[in-house]
Amino acid sequence: MTCLVPLALPKLLNIPYFAMGSPRAREERLTACGLDEAARRLLGQHATAWLSDHIAEGGGVRIVRTRSVKQPKTAVYTDWLEFPDAKDAARFLEAFPRFDIARTRHDNAHRRDGLETELDARLARGDFDLGRYGKDHRDGLAGVYQRKVREMREATEAIKGCDLAEQEALRWSALRQ
Repeated sequence: MTCLVPLALPKLLNIPYFAMGSPRAREERLTACGLDEAARRLLGQHATAWLSDHIAEGGGVRIVRTRSVKQPKTAVYTDWLEFPDAKDAARFLEAFPRFDIARTRHDNAHRRDGLETELDARLARGDFDLGRYGKDHRDGLAGVYQRKVREMREATEAIKGCDLAEQEALRWSALRQ
């Protein structure tokens, strides 16, 4: 059974209105390519070298690009590393945890929860009550609050991206059987 490892979180792009009538706009596709210069760009030099050193002759490992369509007009693009053997995929993820979606999801959930706890505590203390401070201090304090909220939003979006990547991996793996 093949194992798909996402190289990045899926990209969701809008299908333009004028293209909606085209059959290609709703087409789902999978494109495979070998480990070449594109691999160095997507994986990085160290990961590409690790694959060459630890997986015999590439071991059938290849880069796969998928395009899925989410209704009504969203295309999901994902780059994957396809391993024919799940044990090789596990070894790769152990060596390069940045590609491990479960770990990425956990790290972002932990980060979001920490930010949420910190913001709640500071709000309860009244740290962001801007009426108590002068204009110069208010601007800085408001900026701190906005940064924390933005970081929480980014972590939440990363968690959603991880969930989508897991769903897409299951879906495309089932289609590949």
